[in-house]
Amino acid sequence: MNEKEFLHNLETAQSLSLQGNKALFIKGYLRGLQRHYHGETFGYPGEHEQFQRLAADDDESRSALGLGYMAGLNGEKIKDLVGD
Repeated sequence: MNEKEFLHNLETAQSLSLQGNKALFIKGYLRGLQRHYHGETFGYPGEHEQFQRLAADDDESRSALGLGYMAGLNGEKIKDLVGD
C-alpha cells in the first residue's frame, strides 16, 4: 500500500460516524491499518497478539475491535468494507 492509499483509507475511516460494534470495528481497523503501513515497529509490545486474540473473542464488541484490526492489518480498502 502506498502513502496515498494509506492516507485515503485512514482519513475516510476517521470521517465515518458510526456507533456500537461498527465504531469499534473502525477503531480496530485504524490501528491495524497503521500497523500494516508502518510495519512491525508500530504499536506497543504485545499489541498485535492482543488484537489477534480479540478477533476470536466470544464477546461481539471485543470481536469487532479485533476483526477491524485484522482487516486493517491485511490492507483491506475502506471502500470494500463500508461501500462508497
